[in-house]
Amino acid sequence: MNPDQKKRYMEIKYQNDILPPRVLERLFQKIDSFERRRNKDCSEFNSKEILSFLTLNNDKSLSVIENKRSILSNYTDWCLTNGFVKSGQNHYEELTISDLKKCINKEKMKSSIITREDLLETISELENFRDQFILLSIFEIGVKRHFADLININIEDFNRENNTLVLENRTVTVSDKLYELAVAANNSLVYYDTRNRAVTLVGDKVVKYSLRGPRSGNANDYGKKIIAIVRRSLDYLGLDNIIPRDLALSGMIHLIKEYGKYYHLDPKEVVMNKKLYSKVCQQYDVKTYSTVFLHQYETVLSS
Repeated sequence: MNPDQKKRYMEIKYQNDILPPRVLERLFQKIDSFERRRNKDCSEFNSKEILSFLTLNNDKSLSVIENKRSILSNYTDWCLTNGFVKSGQNHYEELTISDLKKCINKEKMKSSIITREDLLETISELENFRDQFILLSIFEIGVKRHFADLININIEDFNRENNTLVLENRTVTVSDKLYELAVAANNSLVYYDTRNRAVTLVGDKVVKYSLRGPRSGNANDYGKKIIAIVRRSLDYLGLDNIIPRDLALSGMIHLIKEYGKYYHLDPKEVVMNKKLYSKVCQQYDVKTYSTVFLHQYETVLSS
């Protein structure tokens, strides 16, 4: 509804703010049918209607839900300033974290979390050590933009004496299995594609690239290639409901539970322990408040 009003708002936002391409268009398109059923613009929604829309999205991430709420709240503020909201209220601001947490599709969230045991068993089905290494790396050290950490790993970056891996901005603890896969991937100079055709691998890093792929050394280019490799691998393994971020989250949850076993703590207590949770965040290079993480993933931490 009100396409001209929304178009005017988008023109202002894209001109003055740094936003991902089409982020506003996609959200407004998604909410359009919901608006029509209620015969009102989303800026006029009451709290109950807002929560109904956010629940219907079936999102598994609290941060995604909060981002949508924030975008729509900013739009409503603009509408208020321009006198478009009859009630004169922004009901998006009334919602609490607890309210938003109820909008999470918990079953979908749980289905996107994989245990370490299941991951190890599953990736063994992959033909190429490079693909196995990539998936287990994301699980153990997380995922950065354009896979910057992953594509720059040298075999010399591993320290076998203390099972650590030196990355650009941090040193992380890794498993024996990850090192074994790193050695195997580093020594593999032939890659077998989905049609079982042999492709030559080149490069001096553990994650080598094929002669058919990008060779510029640009992180952007090879990062896109890694995304394609990950998606293809997950699809092949029947894990098409999982994205790289889910793999990293699965690893975080595994580490939290391992700390819990070691220190005889409930996983939720590990998250609320400043020292232990800081170690988890450092391992995965994330900056999420413990309370926010607990709000979002309490269900999977308890399972």
